[in-house]
Amino acid sequence: MNDPKDDIEEIELVPPEEIKAQAQEQINQARALLDLEQSIKTYYQGAQSKREEMKQHKEMVADAYANDKTLAESEEKMKALKMEANKVRDQISATSAVIEAKQKLRELSEEVKELEKTLSKFLLQYKDLAQTNQIMVREGEMYQIVQSAKLVKQSALSQ
Repeated sequence: MNDPKDDIEEIELVPPEEIKAQAQEQINQARALLDLEQSIKTYYQGAQSKREEMKQHKEMVADAYANDKTLAESEEKMKALKMEANKVRDQISATSAVIEAKQKLRELSEEVKELEKTLSKFLLQYKDLAQTNQIMVREGEMYQIVQSAKLVKQSALSQ
């Protein structure tokens, strides 16, 4: 038969000082977490209070504007002038020269977008191949190659 003492794994005894030190470290971490949480709550409540105060002051300013007759008259005059300016703008926009120029602007804008898209691909390839993020485009003009990223919300269908 096997001796039961052989089945028992050796247990490493930890000195009481080490246990106290570990316990104190855990207590310190818990206190730090509670202090941080309390600071977050305090600052959040402070920000909320200031937002409410801001809202009240914005309403006071809006009321002052809304109750001023001179401002109301000036805004009416401004609306009339804007309507007149829009009529003139529409007349100018209806001329064949402006219509052609707008069309040419749209075409050029699309061409620039395509050129920039292709340039971006080339720059990324250059960056990978040359192992550098700098390039001299013209004599004496050094440029840095910068990548950017953006978030595009996924539609429910593409998830």
